[in-house]
Amino acid sequence: MFPLLIGRRILIMMKKYQIEILQHLPGQIELYSPLWKNSDEMTELLTQFDHEPGIHKVDFSKRDGKLQIHFDETLTKDYARIEKWMNRLELFGRGR
Repeated sequence: MFPLLIGRRILIMMKKYQIEILQHLPGQIELYSPLWKNSDEMTELLTQFDHEPGIHKVDFSKRDGKLQIHFDETLTKDYARIEKWMNRLELFGRGR
């Protein structure tokens, strides 16, 4: 289970950027946001995450605004890494 502060930040970010969880399986999550449709900036951001240790594959449909991430399931307990990703995503969001 996420620590309360990280979980709260994730929920606030999801609401702000209209992010929906379409599917969640162990080691895989599929997300959607209408703000991601036809977003070159999102494509650029995801190339950074594609090379992160523990992330096996990142698929992004620019046309549909859908993002699918395949990852090592143990990452869900690596709170320091999740915090780092949250900071990166928040910086990206502020720049838009």
